Amino acid sequence: MTRIPNGRTRFGVSETQRMMWVVNRLAPHSPAYNVVIPLRVAGAIDAERLGTALHGLVGRHPILRSVYRFEDGELHAEVTVEPGPILQVVPAASEREASSALAEFAQRPFDLAEGPLFRVALIPVPSAGPLLCFCAHHIIADFASFETILDDLERLYRQDGGAPCGTEDINFFDFVAEERAYLRSRAADEAIAFWKDILPPAPAIMPAIMTDVEGRTATGVFGIPDDTRSAFRRLGGLIGRSDWCVAIAAWAMTLAEVTGEPAVTIGFPTNIREGRFARTVGNFVNPLPVPVAVLPGTRRVEVAAQVLATVSQAVAHRRMPFSRIVSSLGHERTGSSNPVFQTIVNVLGPRSAGRYTDLHINVSESAGVPWAGVELHPFFIPQQEGQVDLSVEFIDSGSGLRGYIKRHPEAIARYDLDDVERRFRQTLNDIAADPDGRVGTGPAARPVPEEAAGTATVVTLFDAACVDWPEKVAVAERDRTVTYAELRDLSYDVANDLVRRGLTPGERVGLLLRPSAAMIAAMLGIMRAGGSYVPLDPEQPVARLRGIVDNCAVACVVAGDDAASSLMPEERVVRLGAAVRDRTPIDRSDADGLAYTLFTSGSTGHPKGIDVRHRNVAALLRTTRGIIETDEADVWCWFHAASFDLSVWEIWGGLSSGATVAVTPTSHRHDPHKLLDFLRDRRVTVLQLTPSALNLMRNATTGTAAECLRVKHLVSCGEALPWDTAQHFLPCTGSFWNMYGPAETTVYATVQKVADADLASLYVPIGRPLPGYRVYLLDEDLKEVPTGAEGEIFIAGVGVAAGYTNAPEQTRERFVPDVVARDGTRMYRTGDFAVSRSGILQYIGRKDQQVKIHGYRVDLLEIEAVIRRAAYIRDAAVLSVTRTTRNSLVAFVVFADGAPADAEAALNRYLRAALPAYMVPAAYWRLSEMPFNAHRKIDRAALRARLDAATALPPPLAGNVAAIILACWQQALGRTDLSDHDQFFDVGGDSFSLFKVYDLLQAHGIFSNLTPMDLFKYPTVEALARFATEGAREIPGARTISYRRRQSVARPAREE
Repeated sequence: MTRIPNGRTRFGVSETQRMMWVVNRLAPHSPAYNVVIPLRVAGAIDAERLGTALHGLVGRHPILRSVYRFEDGELHAEVTVEPGPILQVVPAASEREASSALAEFAQRPFDLAEGPLFRVALIPVPSAGPLLCFCAHHIIADFASFETILDDLERLYRQDGGAPCGTEDINFFDFVAEERAYLRSRAADEAIAFWKDILPPAPAIMPAIMTDVEGRTATGVFGIPDDTRSAFRRLGGLIGRSDWCVAIAAWAMTLAEVTGEPAVTIGFPTNIREGRFARTVGNFVNPLPVPVAVLPGTRRVEVAAQVLATVSQAVAHRRMPFSRIVSSLGHERTGSSNPVFQTIVNVLGPRSAGRYTDLHINVSESAGVPWAGVELHPFFIPQQEGQVDLSVEFIDSGSGLRGYIKRHPEAIARYDLDDVERRFRQTLNDIAADPDGRVGTGPAARPVPEEAAGTATVVTLFDAACVDWPEKVAVAERDRTVTYAELRDLSYDVANDLVRRGLTPGERVGLLLRPSAAMIAAMLGIMRAGGSYVPLDPEQPVARLRGIVDNCAVACVVAGDDAASSLMPEERVVRLGAAVRDRTPIDRSDADGLAYTLFTSGSTGHPKGIDVRHRNVAALLRTTRGIIETDEADVWCWFHAASFDLSVWEIWGGLSSGATVAVTPTSHRHDPHKLLDFLRDRRVTVLQLTPSALNLMRNATTGTAAECLRVKHLVSCGEALPWDTAQHFLPCTGSFWNMYGPAETTVYATVQKVADADLASLYVPIGRPLPGYRVYLLDEDLKEVPTGAEGEIFIAGVGVAAGYTNAPEQTRERFVPDVVARDGTRMYRTGDFAVSRSGILQYIGRKDQQVKIHGYRVDLLEIEAVIRRAAYIRDAAVLSVTRTTRNSLVAFVVFADGAPADAEAALNRYLRAALPAYMVPAAYWRLSEMPFNAHRKIDRAALRARLDAATALPPPLAGNVAAIILACWQQALGRTDLSDHDQFFDVGGDSFSLFKVYDLLQAHGIFSNLTPMDLFKYPTVEALARFATEGAREIPGARTISYRRRQSVARPAREE
């Protein structure tokens, strides 16, 4: 037996305690490992008497007065005679105030080096029983410890300062000695061999489902009906009286359904408190990793039997500490996630249930436990959240079977937790009802919306609005307005003229006009004649326009005064001013016929045409009207050129609803001040802009957005929408929509209402598929990726266009069979990438927006978003450049008025505080204005051209900084054969030697703001040295360097 002499005494620690200490050192302010017993007391508690009893309690159990210090490269426990006050009496004026005080008490972090690590709060509540809360750090106690703690405390409380219970005969430090002996034994070697054999060779990373906003509750509670509970036990009996294996199997099947992964490793906490340690206070929990395969077609009972077989073997080797198992596997450490499992199943009772089980697991206050003359009732508060991404606990006690699902607040969103809980309960019911049923074939099947039916065309939708509102203004220009009836009649003139010229249905007609009512009339006229319009922007080079005309073999060109004769013979040019007036009603449009052909940039260097049918446009208008509610009183802004697909919704969305379409003068599209004046003058209620255009407007104005602009609906599309841009414009609109979709799927495919978006991320999500659309995230083999994993966006459904104009090979390459629905339709391969989190799509970017820098994959859009958060930045774009086989980042920046004199240096300091070192640009290129293309998107090709002439390379690594870090490595690891590029954990490092390095770095004085987590994140000398930033303290022989703690990338602070 380990005797505890008087005074401060030092002892060794268990492997689990070492692990708890490392976790605490990485996140010292986290309450994830606070073990809490919150209670409601029926009866009176004597505070003075309770304090005396607690003093005797900690005297009996040395572990309760222990602290943990890391000195001379070793962790040890120190036990003191007087640990400090244990009981806190907290006054409260109301039930709400008492509940708040209890929650704060329970969530308050512990200082492992100073203690005390065990504390109790008594909170008197007026007109109700007091609240009593026991709280200990997991390094000194587990839940089972409280069976002993409460029993001993009851005896001491009843004695009222009488004879003490005495020091416990066997204490936790005796267990530490036994564990150390075991680790030197042959049994330990056999256990390590077993674990290395059954666990997967690669780290088991469960896809994160959603990055969430801090502060939300992260525990879901649900009850299990008695009939399900009985079926559960019957099934457990079929596989060897192991109903808890059914719980693990059910959880594995649920995760397979949610993530699509057929294999998962689940943590299963075991209590290794045995024999003479049965009543000892301490942390005896050792989580065991259980790999489970959930193969499609397997019977559910077979999955449960597989779990039983694995767990039975694992339990035989349960004494091997989990931290040693991790070390033996050699998986890469990140410091932020468990490399073996990210999910846990814990099953308590009925055999493990003790006298107080109901007190720390049941929500209902109906179950009470007599204790020292009063009655204790459970008082629920969430606790121990965030230890892993997802955990589930089953509690089988006298009050029934109850379940808890807990999430890590930064990995799983609240609504994702609800979805997981629903699926899990369904899986439990399925197992109970049909244990011989088969496991599904993949992720939960998403409902496929029915294809939008009907024979509507753009023309018939306009004509229907014309019947309802013939005298209403359809189009408003700077100096005139045109009613619906007038617009219809003008379109008759064009249509009849084209038919007289011999236009046959299906032919394409060029449209060389500037935005105007006349252009819309020409579009309608072309479609009435059975043709499709091909916009030819007069501002584009003639050579490009000629290439478009030749590519799609237009039958003729409708033009105004522009020089259309340079594109084709004059006899094939239809001059609007010379058209014969013929108001004979005509409509040869067909739902399956082409409505328009738009040309976009092609990878070959030549423009690429996209053929879109009437059916596609009609479906777009029908679905968006059901979401973005507009009516005849609205005024729509036609902002984008007709050659840009966003114009399709602006024009036909307005005219199909009886609204007025206000034509933006071309000069106003490039001047945000004039644009704002125009929007106010025309009283625009529906506005659609790209994020670049929004940002330009934001930078050109002073005051709040609501003071400058007010619209009913604001729509963003065409680029990723930065959350700060969205946040800026939210006050100016009743509804802000973020839309996504390539021109090949008819303008839009997904929608996200920004007010509902998670603005904690850098970019607003692109949302869910529109009704009638199907969006898949697929890998290179066209297989659906697991939930939370990146995949390429494929779009199917009503919006998929006919294909590329006269380009059958390109069409076959990008418009491919729908291999998910397998219904004979096609889906479009976008080349964009996203992740799906509970059905919400988060846009990541295109392949060319993700580059490798120093071996890390970097998203250029993420860097741009962080740069724009700085107060003195108007706009920014980031490109990668390769010189001498090395990739570097260059930031093009437009600084705002009033930027600091050392703006580039200030920006560099800001980014080094907000981003990992490898994501900080190596050079900054100052621009007076950001170049934009014709569609008001950043012209990255123009920026790339600037880089062809001269490119700045990253500054050289600060050699002396690297030398200091390397010397600390050598000292901590006892090796001299190390280089700047070695991975710390690959050359013999572990968590404790890493902390030795950390303490050595602190001793140099220049690294005072580094955190232990930084050493995990930058595991090479080179990476850690690059983490240094310009500034504060000088190093002899090197440039001036300072060291700043990296802030959260997800929510960088705005620099003022």
